[in-house]
Amino acid sequence: MFVSDLVKWKRALNEIKYKHEELELVKELATGSASEFQLFLEEYCKNNGINLNSLTPIQKLNKTKPKQGSENKQISEDDTANKNLGMVIAPQLGNKQQNAQPLEEHETKEKDEMKVIFTKLFRKLALNLHPDRIQGLSEQERRERIDLFKKAKLALDNEDYFLLIEMSDRFKIRNPKNYKQQTKWMKKKIKNLTVEISNEKRTYNFMFGNCDTIEERERLIKNFLLQLFNIRS
Repeated sequence: MFVSDLVKWKRALNEIKYKHEELELVKELATGSASEFQLFLEEYCKNNGINLNSLTPIQKLNKTKPKQGSENKQISEDDTANKNLGMVIAPQLGNKQQNAQPLEEHETKEKDEMKVIFTKLFRKLALNLHPDRIQGLSEQERRERIDLFKKAKLALDNEDYFLLIEMSDRFKIRNPKNYKQQTKWMKKKIKNLTVEISNEKRTYNFMFGNCDTIEERERLIKNFLLQLFNIRS
């Protein structure tokens, strides 16, 4: 192992942690603004004689998925009825819509190899976290370990391997030493996280949460109605 491989690994690990935290914060703002966006939209339409419930989207538009993953899906008439409109992604002038890139054949093999490696790490963590292994601890410690076990399982399922690395450091479990392979995989994940953050920031929910004045909110609603329903108000 070269020292440079370890340094690159540490750098990629720090970056993926930052990107993951940023995505969580962006999603938190978007989710927290969703109901307020919907109420403001309904009130604006009411005041301007627009029957929102009777409108049909003029075209299929990308919207972010409500849960993890950087893929996008299309908005439909059902979304209009379900008041899920704030997740629509606003158009990006001068640029094509960004999506996470599908894995190529050799990348699929690497993905499978990483899964095997970190499944082994998860099993080592389970020796410290699984409910059957922590009977001698206090009730509070047991609850904490069980919570960590659930987080570790979710991290494995979601391929958030850096979270497993963090946990292994806490319990002094040796991390996998395939630094070069891990760095390459993390760079791929970082690119997809960057795309997901960019798309999430362009949802109307998020942009509404960033508006500071009524005027800014009204301009955003006007853009929304024009984009989705071709209505100028």
